[in-house]
Amino acid sequence: MKLRNAFLTVVSAAAIIMSPLASAEESYITIGKPSKVFDTPNAKGYVTLNQKNEEVKLVPGMSFKSIEHSKGWHLIEYFPGLRGYVADNILSATSLPKPGLYKIANLPDQKIKVEKTADGWKATIGTVALKGKEIDNVIVFFNDDKTPAYTLVDLGEGPIAITYDNTVTAFF
Repeated sequence: MKLRNAFLTVVSAAAIIMSPLASAEESYITIGKPSKVFDTPNAKGYVTLNQKNEEVKLVPGMSFKSIEHSKGWHLIEYFPGLRGYVADNILSATSLPKPGLYKIANLPDQKIKVEKTADGWKATIGTVALKGKEIDNVIVFFNDDKTPAYTLVDLGEGPIAITYDNTVTAFF
């Protein structure tokens, strides 16, 4: 009985350590070309549709959490709880962006002020202040509910700020 309990403890510990939930770091990828999200890792497969039956479209500068990567495709979370695939050939390398005041690329009537602080990154949009985190040269600014609200990246031609507000992105 003691041997069985010890074995179960070791197996349980190994399962927890190997669990995707136990991964140490998040990984973000950045879109470099206009593209779409796919339901399967195949460009001849189905394009992901939103509630209006429109294709989910991506623009350069958008960055997403990569859930897994295999055979030329990333499974991304493009909105909390919504996942789809993007091909490696539409991705771009990024450089760490600098603090400053930027137009939001997919909502050019708005600006975002980005600052580097002792505690990390901070963004101000109008009167709203958000905390940010640097992940793979992407600065991700989160809402109070910990969902990505804005990102700031540099694809080599200057910083690009993006909003993930669904009224702009039409992701769902």
